[in-house]
Amino acid sequence: MFEDEVINQNQIQKIQSSYNTFEPKIPSYLEVSNILCGKEFGLVRTTNGKVYYYGKAPSLGLKAVGQSPSLKMTELIISKVSNIVQIAIGHDGIHALLVNDDGSVYFTGTARRGEDGDSSKNRRQPKAVKPKKISKIDGYNIINVSCNNGTSAFVTKTGKLIMFGKDTIHCDASGFVTELTDHHITKVSLGKAHCVALNSKGHLFTFGLNNKGQCGRVFVKEKEGKLNEIKIIYCL
Repeated sequence: MFEDEVINQNQIQKIQSSYNTFEPKIPSYLEVSNILCGKEFGLVRTTNGKVYYYGKAPSLGLKAVGQSPSLKMTELIISKVSNIVQIAIGHDGIHALLVNDDGSVYFTGTARRGEDGDSSKNRRQPKAVKPKKISKIDGYNIINVSCNNGTSAFVTKTGKLIMFGKDTIHCDASGFVTELTDHHITKVSLGKAHCVALNSKGHLFTFGLNNKGQCGRVFVKEKEGKLNEIKIIYCL
């Protein structure tokens, strides 16, 4: 390492103080449970089910007040009776999913590919929205969610996997992943363009883009050189 590449601790602190002016502040009586970051905003969930945000308020459908992006955490008003038990934001994500303790899910941010459950083809220019309940999954008790930039995934209490948005090639018209209907799914996680699902027996199912082996398996080619239809398999 060259000498001019070496900086001391004082120089590091000077650089950090000049660029990092964000000071997370929430009421002292609250305890942070987890924190997630999207493209233009971040969300913080506390142990009492409250959600706070920082960053660009308009990216969450909210009116900017004061400095934008906000350098302080502000409570995200969801509903009068909300008690959020999980939040999800995809990598470089522009939307978030908020799971309430009653199994309902709220969507906030921008939907460009139908990830909010609205697949209307006559949609106007995408616009960020403040937290709203996803009506398309009303009646389902959602226990786990995940999302990427363009897709939302939901696991129901009865073990079904539902997906909305761009990565829904394996879904029926209602969003159910048809090849997993005979399995009791408990958790789901989305990558940039692939999905990993876990069932109650501990089996992993993967599907989606596999150009870098992210599905953990090899897709067998047909004789004519074309890829077989992507099938869901599990690994013991």
